Amino acid sequence: MHYVRLALIVLGVAATPGGCGDGDQPGGCGDGDQPGGCGDGGQPQLDAPLTPPSLSSIDPALGDSHGGVVLHLGGEHLGDVAAVDIGGVRCDGLVVRSESALDCIAPALPSGRYDVVATSPDGEAELASAWESWSPASLSGVRLFQSDVGVERDEDVAAIPVWSMIAGRAPFRPRDGAGLVHAFGRLWLLGGWDPAGPAAWSNLPTTNEVWVSDDGGVTWTEVLPHDSAPPATGPTARFGPRHTAGWLRHEVDGVEYLYVVGGDIFNGGTPDVWRSADGQSWEEVTSAAPWGPRALHMVGVYEGDLYVMGGQLDIADPATCLSDVWRSSDGGFTWERLADAPWAPRGMVYSLVEHAGFLWLVGGGTYDDAPRTYHNDVWRFDGETWEEVSADGAAPWAPREYHNVFVFRGELWLSSGYEADDQNHGDVWHSVDGVDWLELPAQGFAPGHADGLAVTPEGPVHASGNAFDDEVFRLEIMDAAPVSGWAPVTGQAPLVASPGPRPLLLASSLSGQPAVRLSGGAVLRRDWDALPEGWSVFWIGRSLRRVGSSDSPNPGQTLVGDSLGSCRAEIGYSDDQAELVLLDAAGSWVDGHMVRGEDLTDGEPHLVGFTVEPNGVARAYVDGQAVGEVFMGAYDVPYMGWDSLGAGYGLANADIDLGALLVAPSVLDDAAIEELAVWSRKWGVALAL
Repeated sequence: MHYVRLALIVLGVAATPGGCGDGDQPGGCGDGDQPGGCGDGGQPQLDAPLTPPSLSSIDPALGDSHGGVVLHLGGEHLGDVAAVDIGGVRCDGLVVRSESALDCIAPALPSGRYDVVATSPDGEAELASAWESWSPASLSGVRLFQSDVGVERDEDVAAIPVWSMIAGRAPFRPRDGAGLVHAFGRLWLLGGWDPAGPAAWSNLPTTNEVWVSDDGGVTWTEVLPHDSAPPATGPTARFGPRHTAGWLRHEVDGVEYLYVVGGDIFNGGTPDVWRSADGQSWEEVTSAAPWGPRALHMVGVYEGDLYVMGGQLDIADPATCLSDVWRSSDGGFTWERLADAPWAPRGMVYSLVEHAGFLWLVGGGTYDDAPRTYHNDVWRFDGETWEEVSADGAAPWAPREYHNVFVFRGELWLSSGYEADDQNHGDVWHSVDGVDWLELPAQGFAPGHADGLAVTPEGPVHASGNAFDDEVFRLEIMDAAPVSGWAPVTGQAPLVASPGPRPLLLASSLSGQPAVRLSGGAVLRRDWDALPEGWSVFWIGRSLRRVGSSDSPNPGQTLVGDSLGSCRAEIGYSDDQAELVLLDAAGSWVDGHMVRGEDLTDGEPHLVGFTVEPNGVARAYVDGQAVGEVFMGAYDVPYMGWDSLGAGYGLANADIDLGALLVAPSVLDDAAIEELAVWSRKWGVALAL
């Protein structure tokens, strides 16, 4: 609509203030010297012409009926637009980009088409029926979950620590027992073990490679390659290949050093000590420390002194496990033996840490071919006396060895580890006093042991470990809350969180939208209704880690599956692509891997989905485009036995920030998939236009 403002010209009224008389009144029509006057001609001036806005485009033109979609409007004369309404409901978040562009956030509206109106002081502009409010819930029989609707939690969203992947496919070979140390303002990865004995390591199981990162673990550079027999002196001197050594930063007389203390089972537990002031030039402090050959020992720094404790003389004999305590006040050149500790002999704690005025020992165990001993007790040391602080000798976390202990935000932290019954652990705990412990609701990296972990100014960083992946994670403070359940938009019974690690609701993850993070074994379960022959599954999410091929019939990351193994399909990611696995008519697993052509685990949100026809033809879709088709074989089962979101049969858990999940008891047609793709832009999915 366009408005024209009328101006009334009044002549010959000399005495009216502001009128056109003899010019004696301010703003009158005299000699033209007054602002707004009439000039020499004695005529009043008209107001400036109006420039009402006009609208020509809206992108996207379709979006979620629950609102929250960022809209981009184009047109002319938009610089003074003060409001945008859709269907008479005001849009939030108005941002005027220029005279020809503005953004706003669509309101919640029932499904349908609506006019879009932009208003400025000079008038209004309208795009008739330009916005379609839509939801996949309108599709027949679907079960629809959305991260911004129906997520149930027992706590309010608050700033909590959350593990996030900062790098996938780091250039160093996967390994465990490596040292991850922050020193000289850089992050260092030292040594490590790979049972494959790669040719790059002279077919040895261990290495002495040195890698460095200058951006907190995102990118890495190898500064010292593998050397199976480095010299002990000279410019190329360096510690030999090893893992599970003492790896740490230590200051001596005001000089900062990287330290490598002691050996491992593959080099005879050599009692050497090495240090470097730059990570590249190394000096052997001693080749024969008096604490003697041992492996799996524990190392730390307390009040400026270097400590070595415990470990094992013969890994096949638990009777050779130790509880001795050694201290060096000169950087490892000389050592003093203190009284043996009162705790049970042990090793495999990485590391001893200084906290609240004490040196802390947390957990640990023995190594042998017979049943091992695992501990979950907590001890602290003041340089002379040991005190057990864990209530009744047992912290609430499971006994373990090969775990990480570190200090962050004024608390003790424990992560990962190994224990025979549960194998690799995937939990993370923290405590102010070593007595009362809290568990993080979810862990990002895969369960493992002998992991690398270092505290940096940006937060603790995890890289390498017995999960043998090549991803790097950082513990970050995010606005989140543990999830107890997730009710579908379409009204069916909610999924509920399983015991153990909890999913997280992240307040802002996918293009500013909330996301449900399924990670570290967090699972939501429910017996889902039977599906007919012919169905569709689509999800919007960002994978948190890279994945390779799986040795099991599961995808490398299973998003939807069956915890009991009776499922007829499992869906997720493998080889960084979408994967569907089905049972064929004979009951055999059929690999439905779809060629993507590019990574789905690239850190960006994607719309991923499958349709499966009754004749067994499966099609994969990514961001609304068909990317592959495979004949799975005609299957004769009447239902899909799913009960899990976030995992399946086995241990192939998902690690994903999930924006939405749709399960349909029919094969969606191209028109519905196209609408679904446009709808997914709310969560930041970029479509190929």
